[in-house]
Amino acid sequence: MKALSILALCSALLCGCKTSSPISHALFQQSVALAEGYALEQHPELVPDLRAATTVVCATANGTNASPDSIVAALNSANLTNATSRLIVNGGLALLNTVITAISPTNTSQVAAYSRDLCVGMLNGLPSSPAMAGLRRDRMSRLTSPHLLP
Repeated sequence: MKALSILALCSALLCGCKTSSPISHALFQQSVALAEGYALEQHPELVPDLRAATTVVCATANGTNASPDSIVAALNSANLTNATSRLIVNGGLALLNTVITAISPTNTSQVAAYSRDLCVGMLNGLPSSPAMAGLRRDRMSRLTSPHLLP
């Protein structure tokens, strides 16, 4: 799936970084949003699943002690069963785990901040309404067209 390729590229660029912010919060959010938005362009039937998953991620990320483990536990409790939906969500979680590994899982303030960024990225990747979905499709095509393989 090309969306996961985008996340894999972002993850690869972060490997080995041991700084306080290996990737800016804005770039992290954009990476998650772009990958999710592209995946939903390919599978628009998954929008309800991703909306539900985003609600769970945001509730957990904005709570106390936000971490990838707590987000995964909440998602498991939400019973997201569609394999493709799980793959899309796991792409964002993979990027989150890569960033947190780079900054140190014990840096709780940064872990919480990037967890909230996952929420924002997932929200931004969702179509805001049926009318906006067509506009988003045009925008996503412009963003991804130079990178598509024949």
